[in-house]
Amino acid sequence: MSSNTPLDAYLLEGAEQRPSDMHTRSGYPIWTLVSVWYARGQSDSAVIAEYALDPQEWAAAKAYYFTHQRTIDARRALNDEPGLPLPGAISLDDLLKEQSASERKA
Repeated sequence: MSSNTPLDAYLLEGAEQRPSDMHTRSGYPIWTLVSVWYARGQSDSAVIAEYALDPQEWAAAKAYYFTHQRTIDARRALNDEPGLPLPGAISLDDLLKEQSASERKA
């Protein structure tokens, strides 16, 4: 992950080192927090309270989500509703294929 914003200190790469595997520094996967955020009516305060997050940590996670929304939504679809893709989401397998193809071109 590049360190180009002050919010990066609140985020950690997961073992897979992919956007879909990114975590907050307290260890919660961003895709999980975002799923809860949607389930709670996009309430920031609900996510912060439920996971005892520093508000800046949640702000970093949410900013990262919006930057990598397609990838994280694909992960959410895979984990939250197996077999039911989220509107506008690309499948995680297709997204990983796209990323591999672009890495080979670089």
